[in-house]
Amino acid sequence: MEYKHFEDFLYRLKLPLEHPDKISERSWFQTRKEIEDKEFDLKAVNNNAPDFSDKRTTKQLFEIIEESQKEIQKKLAELMK
Repeated sequence: MEYKHFEDFLYRLKLPLEHPDKISERSWFQTRKEIEDKEFDLKAVNNNAPDFSDKRTTKQLFEIIEESQKEIQKKLAELMK
């Protein structure tokens, strides 16, 4: 890693806790109390990061698969003619 990779971190590190730029999509902080309340679990979980996870349910995914299979069967039938 190079020094330039730490520029954002070093900038935010110098800011006071109440500064609006202290928290970003890639940075956050926790108080000692928050850490103690989580029994000193120090996992790096950034609650500010955007959540890009797939929110579809299993039922929705099966419906998509079924519709795709119907479309495939229809196209195969057309090709067979």
